[in-house]
Amino acid sequence: MIYLFDDNDSQQMSNNYAINFIVELEKHTLFIKHIDSVKKIDSIELINKTAKLICIHDSFPTTDDKAKIVAKALRDTIPLVIFSGGVDFTITKFENENYIKAIKKDRFYHNLINFLEQYKLDNVINLQKLAYGENYEIERINIIKDRLAKSLFCSSFNFNYLHFFDTQEQNFKDLWKLFYFAFNDSAEDEMTLFEEKSEKETVKYIYAEINLIIKKAILNYGK
Repeated sequence: MIYLFDDNDSQQMSNNYAINFIVELEKHTLFIKHIDSVKKIDSIELINKTAKLICIHDSFPTTDDKAKIVAKALRDTIPLVIFSGGVDFTITKFENENYIKAIKKDRFYHNLINFLEQYKLDNVINLQKLAYGENYEIERINIIKDRLAKSLFCSSFNFNYLHFFDTQEQNFKDLWKLFYFAFNDSAEDEMTLFEEKSEKETVKYIYAEINLIIKKAILNYGK
């Protein structure tokens, strides 16, 4: 059984995504059990004995219960996924192919149903499929491309690099994500070089450089 720990106090699982996950998960109850309240945690020991995979929201359940579940899963090498709305990137520990230390919540849910459908066919827990999904990166890159282009255009008449990226939080987040998609482990070094070259450049130069990075990012994912 796959265990999914995530509350639904604000109906976010119904309203925040393209599909209603409360309804959708009901179609997969032979494979996944959704635990949305502490009262539904019958026995942590039983969960860990029967779990093929544990997916747990970073802020649910209580800190003590979550710590016990995570510790037991890691000790017994039960595949484990910790997702959160507060992280930007996926942190995987694939040397044992059983641990996603952090994944953004919307990305997790974006990939979950395809992952479940594949699991129903082959009974294989493939965390890379859950982490990266199908074409997720390409979709995110294109969203970032459009958002940065619009933001750069709107500021082109009074452009200041430091103001654009340092005070506009979304612009900085988008740029950082773009570098991560393009350069992965060397993203921080590449972004430092970009900043050093770009601080006194024009919006035209920044736009051209970002487009080169976008092309590299898309090339990384085969399209």
